[in-house]
Order: sequence, then C-alpha cells, then structure tokens
Amino acid sequence: MADTWHAEMVSKLAGFWTFIGLNIGLSLIMTWVYLSTNRSILAGMLLHFTSNFTSQLFAPTSDRVEITHVVLMLVIGLATCILLDRRSRVQERRLTEAVRSA
Repeated sequence: MADTWHAEMVSKLAGFWTFIGLNIGLSLIMTWVYLSTNRSILAGMLLHFTSNFTSQLFAPTSDRVEITHVVLMLVIGLATCILLDRRSRVQERRLTEAVRSA
C-alpha cells in the first residue's frame, strides 16, 4: 500500500486534514449548487466531476499550496452557507408578511 495515493495522503504533513477540509468545503458548495438550481442532481454531478478533474489537473506542489487551497474552499463554502441562510430568512420573512396581510 506504500505506492497508493491513500498512503501518500496520510504520509504528508497536511494529508488527512486537508482531505477532510476540502470535502467539507466542497460539500457546502455542492449543497448551495443543488439548492440554487431547483434541486438539480445533474448540476451537482457536473460540479463533482469538475472538482475531481481540476484537482487532478492542478495537483498541489507543496503543503503550503495544499493548505491554502483548503482554506480557500472552506471560506467559499462558509460564504455560500451564509448566503443561503440570508436568502432563506428573507423568503421566510416575506412569507410571514404575506400570511399576516391576508
């Protein structure tokens, strides 16, 4: 197992935690895409494919680059969650106002 990508991921300084961080960030972004495209699974599949393709195309060259990538994905994922929350609160407020005025 020493020659597999799994072993390389664990042996690197940031390996396991960057893998977890990237998955959390990507999950948040994929949730936003899914909800923003009227629950389209195709959009989520295309985003997943694009993520896999570009991660192999632009492989990180050092731990610093990999950690920067993880932080960027987490920030983007958290920003999408904040936008989703804000949008849902605005929709809830409009619905509440419509019910009260009826």
